[in-house]
Amino acid sequence: AVTRLERDEHGGVRGVAFTDAAGDEHVALAHNVVLATGGYAAARGPDSLLAEHRPDLLALATTNGRWATGDGVRLAATAGGGTVDLDQVQVHPTAFVRRIDAASASVRVSPPADAADGHRTLCAEILRGVGGVLLDQRGERFGDELDTREAVVARMLARTAELRRADAAADERAVRADEFVLLVGARAANATTHVSLYGHKSLLATFDTLAEVAAWMSVDAATLRATLAAADADRAAHMAPLLDDAPFHVGVVAPALHYTMGGVRIDTAGRVLQGDSDDAVPGLWAIGEVSGGVHGRNRLGGNSLTECVVYGLAAANAIDMSSSSSSSSSSSTATELGAMASDVAARKTRSVTASELAEHNSAESCWVTVHGQVYDLTDFADEHPGGRESILEFAGADGTARFDTVHPKDMLDDFDPIGPIVN
Repeated sequence: AVTRLERDEHGGVRGVAFTDAAGDEHVALAHNVVLATGGYAAARGPDSLLAEHRPDLLALATTNGRWATGDGVRLAATAGGGTVDLDQVQVHPTAFVRRIDAASASVRVSPPADAADGHRTLCAEILRGVGGVLLDQRGERFGDELDTREAVVARMLARTAELRRADAAADERAVRADEFVLLVGARAANATTHVSLYGHKSLLATFDTLAEVAAWMSVDAATLRATLAAADADRAAHMAPLLDDAPFHVGVVAPALHYTMGGVRIDTAGRVLQGDSDDAVPGLWAIGEVSGGVHGRNRLGGNSLTECVVYGLAAANAIDMSSSSSSSSSSSTATELGAMASDVAARKTRSVTASELAEHNSAESCWVTVHGQVYDLTDFADEHPGGRESILEFAGADGTARFDTVHPKDMLDDFDPIGPIVN
């Protein structure tokens, strides 16, 4: 883990100090340091950036990985880097809050496996895009599901407050006042990958009839039919009818922290800017969600690619790679890193037996086979956007079939295998 930025006598950044797995500190010197540490929507403690700038959001869960703690923003600040829009945090309308079962008499089966520490699995926009509707605990619709995320969330929070004012026992119903049901019909076939993944994780349940959905929600079937009929009439110009579009897929969702538009101030090449000035911090760059100001108040779906790819390329093109450090510290570090790389390479060359694979079947040591290669995913599990349980489910086993339902095979190019699995 990086502990600080190394600076020269002029205030420029010239490397980083970091600790290894054993806790020993090292220094890696470089002419340029690029921050790509992500946002800060996963840290909600008293000293977090959210507590400082958006304390009103601290009670919400997050869809972010556990690394999104704002460390990069704070590192930049130690070198004089400025910040912008730290109060601009996007809340996504739909994150799954319950594992459910169509055979259960109650909505309340259990929270998702990643919920204990406030993390939730995102329910992707595509399920609303193919016609899904959001319903409250009464089985009533309360707005346009395809509005901006900010607008949809505002209506959800307003409906929660309304339900609680009207009913003191609102949070004791099958669906709580702060929970909502996403219902989508057979057109979910246009989002097969998502439905398959969410269904396997018991985040979506499937019902053959609307009456079964109503019974599961503990709402009047006639009310639910009237709700969908009204939705069909409202959306007739751009959506196929939902009322009789069986089977029906349902999930229980709620708003969750999703993206931080604020971050470190940068110029058009990704250089970190000092304070409120247009002067750059020498040797320091920021790309991706750690940077701020690109999106303003609202990030459209998919547009984080602007920060990651566009500014990543801009920074890569602007950084002068022609020179290298000649310091002894840098040379020593290079030697250490070279030895570490050689060690990793050596470890990759061996085969793994099925019995050895089976021994690494826990969160502490998680090996998974994908397309005949064994990968150590112990550290990656906590970073997996789909939640660590999706990885740990296949610890010590073959996860190829599940991998193929969600990912292209070339994604494996980003991971170094331990080696091939042998019988």
